[in-house]
Order: sequence, then C-alpha cells, then structure tokens
Amino acid sequence: MATSKEPNPSFSRLAPEGLSEEQKGAIALEVERVLNCPSFKNSKRCQDLLRYTVEQALAGHGNHIKERTLGAEVFGRAADYDTNQDPTVRVAAMEVRKRLAQYYQETGADSDWRIQFPAGAYTPEFYTADAGSHAHAAPSRSRRLWPGLAGATLLAAAVCWGGFALLRRPAASVVDEFWGPVLQNKRPVMISIGQVPAFEASDELKKALAEDPEMRRPFLLQPGGLRIYPDRAVAYGDALALGRFAGLFASRRKDYQVRMMSETSFADLRDMPAVLIGGYNNEWTSRLTADSRFSLLPNDGHRIGIKDRLNPNSTSWVEEWRADWNVPVDYALVSRVVDPTTGNVVVIAAGALHYGTYAAAEFLTGEQWLSEAVRSAQAGWQNKNIQFVLRTKVLKGTAGPPEVLATHVWEYSTRKQQ
Repeated sequence: MATSKEPNPSFSRLAPEGLSEEQKGAIALEVERVLNCPSFKNSKRCQDLLRYTVEQALAGHGNHIKERTLGAEVFGRAADYDTNQDPTVRVAAMEVRKRLAQYYQETGADSDWRIQFPAGAYTPEFYTADAGSHAHAAPSRSRRLWPGLAGATLLAAAVCWGGFALLRRPAASVVDEFWGPVLQNKRPVMISIGQVPAFEASDELKKALAEDPEMRRPFLLQPGGLRIYPDRAVAYGDALALGRFAGLFASRRKDYQVRMMSETSFADLRDMPAVLIGGYNNEWTSRLTADSRFSLLPNDGHRIGIKDRLNPNSTSWVEEWRADWNVPVDYALVSRVVDPTTGNVVVIAAGALHYGTYAAAEFLTGEQWLSEAVRSAQAGWQNKNIQFVLRTKVLKGTAGPPEVLATHVWEYSTRKQQ
C-alpha cells in the first residue's frame, strides 16, 4: 500500500511544471475525491491546506509555498506572525500527511493518482500509475484525442477549487470598484462559459489504439472515424476562470447562474448582468465587442489575437494559430461595458486561447494586477466603460501572471468609440 513516505513502486512522480492540461484536470478531480473521503471530511483545516497547496503547485507557484505564507493565506494569521510561537501550519501539515496515507490505504487504494505531502515541505507531490499498468492505459489513449479539455465533472471541481481561494480572502477595494455595476444590480449575474468540440473515436480507431497505444504504426483515419460533439467540452483554463468568478461572487454574497454559451440567449443578456468567459469559443464575446476599440482578430485559420481599431495594421498582439495550443504567449481581452442594446453590464474575460482566459480571470479577481492597471487609467473609470489588453507567457501549458499592454476608457452612453 502507498504511504506518505513511500509511494507505491508502480507509480511515477510527475513534476508540476511538466503536467499536461488533462493531467492537471485529473489531479483536480483527485483532490475533490480526497476531500470528500471520511478521513478529510471532518477537518476543515486539512481540507483548506491541501486545496491551497495543490492549487498553487498546479499554477506553477510551488516554490513560493512557505510556512508563513500558508499561515497568512490559509489560516488568517498576520503577515508577520511568529512561526516559532504559532505551529498551526506545521501541525496541519502533519495531519494532512496522516490523512492522505489513510485515504490511499483505504478509500483511494485503487486510484490511478497519488497526492503526497512530503515531510519537511509544504509543496505537494503528484504520482501517476505507470503507463504499463492496466488502470492507466485507457486515460493515456484518451489524452491524444482530447488534450486540455474539461468535462462536466472537472467543471464542477474547478468551481469549488478555484472559488475556495477567493472565499477565504477579504474584499479587495479596487476589485469591488471594478465589479460595482455588477454587484449593485439587484438581478443575479449570469456567467456564460464558452465551449469547444469533443471527439469520440470510432470502434475501428479504438481497436487500433488498443493494439498500438503509442500509434507507432501509421493509421489512416477513415471518414466517420471520429464523432464530433461541438458543444460538449470546456477548456481547462476556462473552467478555472469560472471557479475564480464563482468564488468572487460567493464571497460578495452575489447570486449567480452558470450557463453554457450554447444555452445563453439575447433575452438572458437583456435580463441580467453577465460575465462572458472565452474568446473564440464564445460567440457572444465577438458579437458584443465588434464595435469596441479592442476586439478579437477574426480567426482565419492562421492567426489569432487582439486587434486595435485605431491601429488596424498592427500585429503586435497576434500569434500563429496552432491546433495543439502550444504557444509561447497568449493574449486576452478584458471588457466591462454597459451594452446600449440590452442596458445591462457585461464583463468579458476572453483569451485567444484558454491560457489568456484564465489570466484575464486572475486579473479581474486579484487586487495586485487590477490596482496596477487602473493606477494610470482615466479619472472616473469606475463609472465608465473600460477595456484592457493583456498578455501572459505560457510555459509548459501553464499561464503566467497577466501583463497589461493597453487600456481604453470611454463613457457609458457611447457606442461607437473615437
């Protein structure tokens, strides 16, 4: 059996920076299973610590997980508290190690994943069943067909997981100023999330994958070899963005509704304030930013990015389109506008790819980045329409911090901008 000190020999450790999007999603699901097991259910302190450390590790911030940071961020201690006098974090970490060991000896004994909390450290480690094991064979094949996609279960996990970090933080004044027109509206806010196609292999392709999992031999895909479901999947970064927005509204006690893009109607946008998640995968984003200064560059199959109506020939915020999403940087469009057609506030977090969408969500829910961005904005921005263009560096499938490239502010009543 696996223990916190000696992972099962049939499992291999994976470095957080080398995880694929699907692997991150699988770990997020594993966290939810762990936290709902009997050994964790009765300890909120252990739940909070495990959630936070896994979230930080998967976001690429594992090197910054320190005892003092955990004391402040997870347990509400003052930023300069004396860790020698207050052992809360160390005691909680010991409990997490013990409870993880108990989980993998009992409830999670058959899991394909292991989350370990090594002694003397606060950064979790992730292990997966070796490729040769029967339990792991099927997921390794599906990874080639659905890279970076999150299904309904992962979406629910992302809401709980991403929202947790915001629920335990105090209100940030600049965040409240930005979201004021939404929070002050008496109607619940609708969150509309974009969708991407999912594919299912034909029986012939499934057989070929079973016989040759690595696809070392050429395989000619026949017509009908893949079944396409255009509205079934959600990109991983979009799912995490949903989690951050859900957490923001929950912490402000603002009612919200979540709808898929395909289920969002013009009547919905006319009836309540809205948050649109996603760029090219959310058609409402393109519709509602078509006349704005900053908007999505039309996807011609070759280039994606953000265009500036006042500088139409610029390619500064453009990247070559890659079907595998392997890009060095991603760009994002952030908008808060009062749509003159509907009369309601619409906030848009739209990456060219899902990396940018998550960076936009971090930007819109984080005091640090939003404060820096509005510092140089036009006076009175709180009561005007505002747009930002963001850039995020992408390293091994993980979005970095958002960087503001441009800002534009204009009056609510103006549709066409100068």
